[in-house]
Amino acid sequence: MSAINSSRRDFVQAGVAVALVASLPGVAGAQAFPAKPIRLICPWPAGGATDAVMRALAESVGTALGGTAVVENKPGASGMLGPNELIKAAPDGYTVSQLTIGVARLPHMKKMQFYPLKDFTFIAC
Repeated sequence: MSAINSSRRDFVQAGVAVALVASLPGVAGAQAFPAKPIRLICPWPAGGATDAVMRALAESVGTALGGTAVVENKPGASGMLGPNELIKAAPDGYTVSQLTIGVARLPHMKKMQFYPLKDFTFIAC
């Protein structure tokens, strides 16, 4: 009877191993990043110092990742239009914004569309 249980166990283990190996090409075939242009939201007008830095960053990102990075200027509301645009974007890693100090300060003073500690993932400071 133990020979039957052993062969059954071997058969199940072999079946699981085959299923795992069959699923690996799907994991290995994941899309390379970036598959589409990366949006860099600048919360200030075009032509200023921050815009120049964002454009240099876009060029560096494009070169480093082998893709395209596009700067979108969203000036107004003391730099809050950029974060508001960011909060509406899909959380897929293709939209990045510079955040102003107002992002940390204003939610304590009035109701905002976002809560900075929960709604954003900070990647540099």
